[in-house]
Amino acid sequence: MGEEPANGIHNVRIAKSTRSIPAAVLKERYSLHRTPRLEHLGGVAYDTVIQARRQIESILRGEDERFIVFIGQCSTRDPQESLEIAQNLAEWQEEVKDHILIVKREYGLKPRTEDGWQGFVSDPNMDGTNDRNKGIELFYSLLVQINALGVPVISELVDARLANLFGDALAAIAVGARDVTGMTHRQMASGMSMPVGFKNTCEGSIDAAVTAVSYASKPGFFPGPDDYGSDCYHETLGNPYGFVILRGSDTRSNYDAQTIADTTAKLLSKGLHDTIVVDASHGNSRKDYVRQPEAWEAVLRQRVLGNKDIVGIMAEMNIYEASIEIPKDLMGFDASKLPYGVSVTDSCMSLQMGKDLVFRTYEALSKHHD
Repeated sequence: MGEEPANGIHNVRIAKSTRSIPAAVLKERYSLHRTPRLEHLGGVAYDTVIQARRQIESILRGEDERFIVFIGQCSTRDPQESLEIAQNLAEWQEEVKDHILIVKREYGLKPRTEDGWQGFVSDPNMDGTNDRNKGIELFYSLLVQINALGVPVISELVDARLANLFGDALAAIAVGARDVTGMTHRQMASGMSMPVGFKNTCEGSIDAAVTAVSYASKPGFFPGPDDYGSDCYHETLGNPYGFVILRGSDTRSNYDAQTIADTTAKLLSKGLHDTIVVDASHGNSRKDYVRQPEAWEAVLRQRVLGNKDIVGIMAEMNIYEASIEIPKDLMGFDASKLPYGVSVTDSCMSLQMGKDLVFRTYEALSKHHD
């Protein structure tokens, strides 16, 4: 037998390795003002993040009776689309702030069970080149700009290692249905500086989400880079602000009163806050944007009838309704020809549909409080 080449063991199937941009570089490059480390967002953007986190925490503790509306695109595609939606949300918030806290969905990464575009952070050009560092920079810059409009943001960190990159610009984090059973995301959540929502699994397991909330509430540790890109083990204090997100399953919705009551009981049995957010999209709408208002209205009725365990709603909304398909293999694809403001992943409600729902919700809550 011949001698094994020196490079025949390590990285045999790695075509190329590129170092990720460190968090410290992003925070310096895209801060709105040159300010001390803990206030690198500065000004309005910094205040937006801090205030929204405190407000969400107060809502989860039951001290603030406002209703949270998490709303925005299924996935980030064009930063200009995101900013246009954020500008509208800022205007709505001014009118509904007495009873509603609006938080924008901004999802830069997409989980995939099969081939397909993995999101703006992974492939910002949407052409198969996977320029991840460009995606990371553009996405962080976008988060800062949205916060500067006074609009807080929730995002799903499919890659838990990016928590240190984007976390400073987020008011809340969502852990998706495919990751909720994973130890990495539960460990990450236990050390996050903001509230974290855990979705039930695609198969419909609410126990998995409740267990994740419980796990994340306790001290632990998770591996990940520091601000300078060095690998670390981060010891955590535990996160008391976890909540369940009911998103339906592959076969049924789960926003009915009995399921809400059962979920509340599961949380209380573990000594946790009995706080629930319902996702009106995904399994609860069968991924059909036309059905999202039906789920939203059903949840709102329960809230108005006195169920304060339901603290918020989540919905997918773009500038225009529905969605369009893109190729699974994007190599050489020309994304500039895509229509503006239309989802390329799950079908979304239009901006007008979302506005109508937000203001109907405000009207219903206002009457309830009068």
